[in-house]
Amino acid sequence: MKEYYDILGNIDTGVKTQAVTVISGASTGEKALLKEGEPVWMADPSGCIAQNTGVIASAAEDGVVEAGKDRILVETIGSTKKLVICGGGHVSMPVIRIGKMIGMQVCVLEDRQEFADNALQAGADEAICRDFVDALKEIPGDRDTYFVIVTRGHSLDKECLREIAGKPHAYIGMIGSHRKNEIVISGLKAEGISAEVLESVHAPIGLSIGARTPEEIGVSIMAEIISVKNTHLHSVGYQRDILKAIAQSYEEKSGKVLCTIVSKSGSAPREIGSKMLVDPEGRIVGTVGGGLGEAQVIRAAVSMLKNGTEHQLISVDMTAEAAAKEGLICGGTIEVFLEKI
Repeated sequence: MKEYYDILGNIDTGVKTQAVTVISGASTGEKALLKEGEPVWMADPSGCIAQNTGVIASAAEDGVVEAGKDRILVETIGSTKKLVICGGGHVSMPVIRIGKMIGMQVCVLEDRQEFADNALQAGADEAICRDFVDALKEIPGDRDTYFVIVTRGHSLDKECLREIAGKPHAYIGMIGSHRKNEIVISGLKAEGISAEVLESVHAPIGLSIGARTPEEIGVSIMAEIISVKNTHLHSVGYQRDILKAIAQSYEEKSGKVLCTIVSKSGSAPREIGSKMLVDPEGRIVGTVGGGLGEAQVIRAAVSMLKNGTEHQLISVDMTAEAAAKEGLICGGTIEVFLEKI
């Protein structure tokens, strides 16, 4: 399976790619990668997945599809969500912090060293201190990149938007009044910049919640980004830290268990495709929701490593009644597929 994870680590997220795993039935554990419905890699070229590629490719959303007595998990692969912030001023600080809180990779572009340093102190993964346009040339963009334009001046905002408009993206937002944004956008249209892209820009940026302070504006911006992100869901279960830990496991020839949520009901906190890697000591990378439910999954994974089990499908019940017994305010049920790496 090492080749499967190597390919995943270098996947082109601009093309629809599905990671497919048989989670129950005679072919449990079988895996494949499909790109635009065509096989890229298959553990068994004549197996269960090969016989059901049509059903898999036509799946309307991520989750489990039924194929006779087999159940097959289908995940549309996206990359880690990337937040690119043009400007490192006061509004950027809460945007950085909230972006990191929800698991995004945050990069700040700023042409003043002091402000770039502030961005790093706020938790940004990277701060590029350079002319904005030059810095943006280093950002390729993709369908998982969210651009936030909050520079210190209208002219800089316009320069940034001109450069960003030609890049693939999930979201573009620009701060400023309706009037200012109309002037900037109409000016760029006159230059020949795509009207379709410019009309999709969220300007003024953020949800209309009457925000006044930098912190409130930051909340409104990130609320809008979360709304856009969750309207166009595709799995990011194989995040960089998960793939890195899996690669390390193969290098060290140390057994670990990959745990993936394959179904959920109620108010379980994590989505289908969420992943957690567990080592023999119960140490983890990633999460399937935390709390008592996650602890139950970790125990099952450690037990698998001790008894040599290759695969296991478990249900973790934290319904309202069960949750209430533990003093929790919400609950749900998740089904988790555990597989030895």
